[in-house]
Amino acid sequence: MPRIRLIPFSLEYFRLLKDDKKILHIAPNINEFNFIQSKIASSIQYDRLNIRKFDHINLVQNLTNTTIESNTYDLSIAWHVFEHIKEDEKAIKEVYRILKPGGKFLLSVPIYPKYNETTYEDSSIPYELYKQHHGHEDHCRSCGLDYYKRFEQVGFKTKTLMVDQLDQLQIDKFGLSLGHVVWCFIK
Repeated sequence: MPRIRLIPFSLEYFRLLKDDKKILHIAPNINEFNFIQSKIASSIQYDRLNIRKFDHINLVQNLTNTTIESNTYDLSIAWHVFEHIKEDEKAIKEVYRILKPGGKFLLSVPIYPKYNETTYEDSSIPYELYKQHHGHEDHCRSCGLDYYKRFEQVGFKTKTLMVDQLDQLQIDKFGLSLGHVVWCFIK
């Protein structure tokens, strides 16, 4: 899947996997978990948080209000997660709180429709109409290319990777899809 292949590419692009780090992976699927675990040293603390319990999840908590101490992690990763979180502003503040100063947050969300400039959400839309409005039955918003601004409002600095702006050889070599965007936020 191109969005999953974009994770290792992005980690390398932003030079994020280094020794002596504490990593929080937010709601990883099993493939993401297996990849990250295979790439990090055993000395690295790699925690996986999800609101639901799965075998590969070691922290079952709601990202909008965790019990994690402030300034704990060097790196956090969330891949196609924040479009599912109704109170994403709380989740953004929580990630900011638990990252160490200088910590980084690697994030990708689906841009819907493709190349959409402006994030759209309407809390009055009933759950059963999410797919009609947001392209997926579980997405509570349609993220646009402006979605990064929500993170800057809490204090993050932003670096952006747009697949469309990569060399075609890189896109082909890594099997990436046009239209994908990754943000690396720095606390």
